[in-house]
Amino acid sequence: GNEYMAEKHQYKNPGIFLASPVIDDLIPERPLDAIKSGNAVKVKLLVSSNRHEGTMFVRPEKTNFPNSWEMVEKMFEKNHCTDALFSIKAYYEPKNKVVYKGVGMGFIDFATDYVFQVPAMQVAEAQKENGCDVWMYRFDFASNFMTENGLMAGHAMELPYEFDEKGFGMMAEEMKGSQKDIVCRLVDEMHNAWVEFIKNGDPMQGQWPQYEGKSGIGMVRCYDKETTICMLDRSEIWKLWKNLKFYQD
Repeated sequence: GNEYMAEKHQYKNPGIFLASPVIDDLIPERPLDAIKSGNAVKVKLLVSSNRHEGTMFVRPEKTNFPNSWEMVEKMFEKNHCTDALFSIKAYYEPKNKVVYKGVGMGFIDFATDYVFQVPAMQVAEAQKENGCDVWMYRFDFASNFMTENGLMAGHAMELPYEFDEKGFGMMAEEMKGSQKDIVCRLVDEMHNAWVEFIKNGDPMQGQWPQYEGKSGIGMVRCYDKETTICMLDRSEIWKLWKNLKFYQD
């Protein structure tokens, strides 16, 4: 599937996502709509995204998400969203002054927000509207090793931390580096919070405020070289994306 997407489908239908649900008798409505309507009431939620999700998917060639404004324009035209193009371009184009591994950071951030960060906020806020317990975090840590190989705080980079797998895959390489102390602290912080959430329904025994977010502004635990809990203001990207729908016809 990923090979096909990289070779052809992204160029035919820019921005289409391989993991999109098929609406049928198994999934009769879109997951976000189901959550909004209360299908997950009483389910506690721990939800997040990573700071640089797009690094794994946006490439100069054989890309999995748009890597040019021509592709973005085609994506918006196909989905009858051309009125939003000016605002989208005004926000992301300045970020393209930084080029990372042959791709403008604007396109990496575009994919990050479109597929991961904004949907995570939408799910968190929908669940909170239904009176449920919700905690939100973001994985921001880009180790020296992950920065050198171009992934930074990329997609799935948090998984070895959450599952306490210090000897697994790329995590093993991070453990050899100069940031070993930071890596060990993050593993403890994340893994312990996950265990607490699974066992007791609260990731930090009351020390992690719930996400009381509204329109992209809310308390978020940011895992980084120095982990903090702060009021994160992502209202600008919330406004950019909140009314946009793609490939739903």
